[in-house]
Amino acid sequence: MGNSKGLSIGKLILQLAIGVMLLVAGIWVFANTDKGGDEAVKAIRKIFDNKDLGKTVGIVFGAIEFVCGAFLVLEPFVAALSKYTSIASLAVVVIWVIAIVLIDFCGTGSGGLFKPSISIGDVENSQDLLKWLYQFAGHTSVLGALIYLRN
Repeated sequence: MGNSKGLSIGKLILQLAIGVMLLVAGIWVFANTDKGGDEAVKAIRKIFDNKDLGKTVGIVFGAIEFVCGAFLVLEPFVAALSKYTSIASLAVVVIWVIAIVLIDFCGTGSGGLFKPSISIGDVENSQDLLKWLYQFAGHTSVLGALIYLRN
């Protein structure tokens, strides 16, 4: 990423967009440490019965998102950040996978595949399935972008 030979305009746009998204997600956590953050942070917080531990884990993940976002935004202009961006991105990828499982399958966020309100064979709930597919596609798009940008 940090070298000019492998950075196309498409990759630059993707890198800056994902970087800004992660920066904003990190800022949301710090703006409201009790409940702030993106869906991933909120889903991870819900795992913990201990609200203080959940808050701490949310803040740590928000900080990782913020740092990774900053590295992604700055790296095209500062090649020395490449190694650190890769490490920070790996941490976000691991947590993002956990969040996808929690949000999109367990329904910890706005609804999951195994949440009772979603039924693939029920015409009444076809809108729920479409919403789930849209949400899942967005989450996996970010995951794919993070993995692509690590290479």
